[in-house]
Amino acid sequence: MRNLSSLKTLRLSSNQLEGRLLHIQGLSNLINLKKLDLSENQIESLQFSKDGGRKLELTHLKELNLNSNLFNNSVFASLNKLLNLKTLSISNQLKGPIDTKDLDAFTSLRELNMRANELIDFVIHKESNVSRNVEEIYLDYSTLNTNILQSIGVLVSLKTLSLYACGLIGPLPNQGWCDLRNLEVLDVSGNALEGMLPHCFSNLTALRVLDISRNHFQIPLSFAPFANLSNLKALLSNENKMVTEPSFYTSIPKFQFEVISLSKCITSQQLSRKLPTFLYYQYDLRYVDLSHNNFSGTVPSWLLENNTKLEDLILKGNSFTSPLSFSSALISNVSSIDISENKIQGQIPTSTCSTFPHLSRLFLSKNLLKVISHFV
Repeated sequence: MRNLSSLKTLRLSSNQLEGRLLHIQGLSNLINLKKLDLSENQIESLQFSKDGGRKLELTHLKELNLNSNLFNNSVFASLNKLLNLKTLSISNQLKGPIDTKDLDAFTSLRELNMRANELIDFVIHKESNVSRNVEEIYLDYSTLNTNILQSIGVLVSLKTLSLYACGLIGPLPNQGWCDLRNLEVLDVSGNALEGMLPHCFSNLTALRVLDISRNHFQIPLSFAPFANLSNLKALLSNENKMVTEPSFYTSIPKFQFEVISLSKCITSQQLSRKLPTFLYYQYDLRYVDLSHNNFSGTVPSWLLENNTKLEDLILKGNSFTSPLSFSSALISNVSSIDISENKIQGQIPTSTCSTFPHLSRLFLSKNLLKVISHFV
């Protein structure tokens, strides 16, 4: 590699590199190297050195992938000369607490991927470089204490926070994480979080994507906690519980969803089984999943009429009744419709093919339909 002075990207992943110390003397002349991938090997520790034994400083390196190796927490000390590093991925067997002070040498770091480690805590210091500069943190599949949400608010530049399947339990705290005014993507799915969303949730006005699926949250039918989040485009809240509000909420939401997924948000017997009213104010939807909620009433064909960009409509496993009916003026771009496992009666409209010229998947099983011999 000595003569590859113009090399910008080097991938050595899945090569069975192994050992406690990896000397890569050939990197000494790669002065323009920007991306280095050493993932999926058996490396236990790192030391970059030149021929004379002097440490090699990869001053132009911006992306380093060390995923799926055998590093421990001491690896950060061996990387402290990578001053221009912007992306660090290190999904390994790191154990115990990680302190942001250990990452303080990375003054340019913007993305930190530490998925699938055995962390017991992520200690955040307000004055660290990570707190001031990092924009993306991924800690999925790590074992974390819910207290992380109380201290993470000091990450003032954070735009993406992913805490999928981290063992978080209990209600969301009322302080800390709600100070993330620049946060655009938040994923806390696959945990055991519960209760109502705190009022400070409305502070997250930059939020575009929110995934709170597979928790035990109580989501009000009005979706009032999200009403002021005008930038929110995608909400995934599968397998939580929709509940009524203590007071009647009538405001028109500021958000316009493109993606809404509310599968298996089973309502109680006492709760109205009508669709959430916020859906009547949406006109930019592309993907809608309202399956397995026992919603009743007529099939909401108005969702197709109001949302001309809608591509997928999933209404499976509800209690919609009456014959299917579509506006004669409707010509939809939808490509997939699933209204199986309902109580729909009558015939399939003869105008189905002309109404949905781009339809490629249509699921109508387990209803009470009468099938005619042909579509017009």
